[in-house]
Amino acid sequence: MIQDQSKELTLIVYNSPKPPRYLKLNKKLIRTLSVVIPLLTIFLLSIAFLYSMFLKNKLNDLRAKEPKVIQDLRKTKKDLQETIQTLSSQNQNLTQKLSRGTLQETTNTVLNFFTAPIGMEDLRAKELLKIDNIKLKSEKNGVELNFDLANNSVDKLSGYLFVIQYQKNLIQFYPTAELNEKNLRLEFSQGEYFAFSRFRPTIAKFSKLLKSSSRYKIFIFSKTGDLLGYKQVGPYNVD
Repeated sequence: MIQDQSKELTLIVYNSPKPPRYLKLNKKLIRTLSVVIPLLTIFLLSIAFLYSMFLKNKLNDLRAKEPKVIQDLRKTKKDLQETIQTLSSQNQNLTQKLSRGTLQETTNTVLNFFTAPIGMEDLRAKELLKIDNIKLKSEKNGVELNFDLANNSVDKLSGYLFVIQYQKNLIQFYPTAELNEKNLRLEFSQGEYFAFSRFRPTIAKFSKLLKSSSRYKIFIFSKTGDLLGYKQVGPYNVD
């Protein structure tokens, strides 16, 4: 006689010295669990992954919507840190200059228009910067001397620049400055301030006083008065 297929699975568990135990498991339940458990695991892992992506996107959105004032404060903090570092370096430089004593008049003929500050040094030999791409542009009411400053050092350069125009017996300064009444000299700090890391274009503007050739002298000083660069160019015809 052929028996019907059993709906249950019988397990015999031996645990000596105790007598064997019979466990009956529903086959349908076993099949259901073998399918449901993997599917449930995959589902939960998918939910966890999607939730983590949601949190990540939410965090990025919050960062993108960060108040502008916080961004400004961070930028200000960074700028202040750079300023402190620069001031510290300048303070050390000035201390060294003071230890060498004072210098009232420069013996460098290149600087015969300038009063030499305490401990002034000529640093042109170090080639910390380069004056390049010099061009003269003549306009109806004035002339423009265009040139580029290129930083050859690893640090940020800052200081003051002067350009002097010679035209027959007339002299003009850029930026406009007046000679000291006592010694008829300029102070380097009267120049145009600059600060750059790699490259800085410059335009020096002068009034057109005569229709004649003109020559120019470009002076680049550090913030403590050291001579970083000098270049004499011309003559150029000014129509």
